[in-house]
Amino acid sequence: MVSFQATIGAILGVFLLGALGYFAFRRRLISQHGLTEISRVLIDLCLPAALFYAMFVQYDPTKTSVLWFVGSAQLLFLVVGMLAMWGLATLWRPPQPIGTLCGLASLQNNVYLPLPIALAVLGPSKHIEVQFVIGCFVLFFTPILWSVGVVLLTRSHTEHAGWWSLAKKGLNPPFFAAIAGLGAKMLWLNTGWQSPKLLLDVLQMLGNATVPLAMLVLGGMLAETQISKALEWRGITAVALVKLLIVPVSALVFLRLVPIADPVVRFIIL
Repeated sequence: MVSFQATIGAILGVFLLGALGYFAFRRRLISQHGLTEISRVLIDLCLPAALFYAMFVQYDPTKTSVLWFVGSAQLLFLVVGMLAMWGLATLWRPPQPIGTLCGLASLQNNVYLPLPIALAVLGPSKHIEVQFVIGCFVLFFTPILWSVGVVLLTRSHTEHAGWWSLAKKGLNPPFFAAIAGLGAKMLWLNTGWQSPKLLLDVLQMLGNATVPLAMLVLGGMLAETQISKALEWRGITAVALVKLLIVPVSALVFLRLVPIADPVVRFIIL
């Protein structure tokens, strides 16, 4: 009971940060420009620092299987979401473009929401391991988001983004940071160089700001969002069914068929 109450309290604390961002935007303590700038600091500085630190501290050759396990799960849930959404769209025929619906239903949020919730539920002792697993997701998810994701979301448009444009967006700071963290750790293991403690301490301090900034940004984005009158119940219902029922059930089946003992990996996949 005490553990359950602590978990609920931790999650509520995370969502209170989001509520703070919501009301800060509504009360104009944070402007739209300010929200954009905070997002840039988060994506270009704090999150890369957290991912580099987690990859460097956590990775060792025995964890290569975790990388491939996480990547396989990512691809599986993407395919399940797309196929389920395509089937529902064919059956219900919503007015929204099928590519947009498939993108919304299959592309998963692997950083903004899972990171703070996992850190809150699993506790301080698991923070670095959580960031490591999230970094594994980023390695696989970023190329998918800026290739398959963009193709899906722009399928109904007359203009499509070029491959060079997609590559520039996909090769972003979090992706590079995760790669660099792995590369630096392998170099350190092979050469026996002394661990750069001062640099790691600075990166850890920057990374610790990721969760509060992410929730402030999420709250501000929610306050900024306007519900479009063009939304129609069939499309919304289909996306909700896929995201909230079909994909989670698929995750449970996946974990039952392919058991893994690591509770952090299991939690983040769910």
